[in-house]
Amino acid sequence: MVHTGAESPLVAFHRGRGRDHKRRSLDEILAWDDDGLEGVHDWVQWVFPLREPSLHQSGAPILSDADVTTFRSDSALRARLAFTFQRVLRFYGLAGRIVEGRPRIEPDPSRWEDRKAEWLFPEDHNHLRITRILSSLAILGLGDYARAFHEALERLCATEEGRRNVTPRTRAFWSGALLAE
Repeated sequence: MVHTGAESPLVAFHRGRGRDHKRRSLDEILAWDDDGLEGVHDWVQWVFPLREPSLHQSGAPILSDADVTTFRSDSALRARLAFTFQRVLRFYGLAGRIVEGRPRIEPDPSRWEDRKAEWLFPEDHNHLRITRILSSLAILGLGDYARAFHEALERLCATEEGRRNVTPRTRAFWSGALLAE
């Protein structure tokens, strides 16, 4: 789905004025509980769009150059994306905060143990989602958030549990996603 008009459906969706291909608003998706986010597989393409077609969801939106320019030039749109990212961090059992002017992401002590059991094992589909999230954030002007997320993932991968559950191939994809910036 590529759009060339004044405001694409993707930008309208992120501004809170549009709906995705199933008539869901961004706010509706963000209100889902963790089981909803885990069980539904077509939301992430709208929430964290990329320039290339999805291999798993035909008809998913594709970022145009105009979309990228709009996100990068509109601080309110980037702030909304950062807010959205905070919800996704909670889904993974993580929490973000600003430290000395930079985002810092760490396990959330109140959620980490429960949430990691849902995604921290080899070849989980959430590893693909994380690659998409890193790339989308970098493309849309939130490279500092993408780097902070990647740094948190690398700290996790430095632990025995992380080394056991995240393959070197996945880590390479995560590192490569930052190049989208």
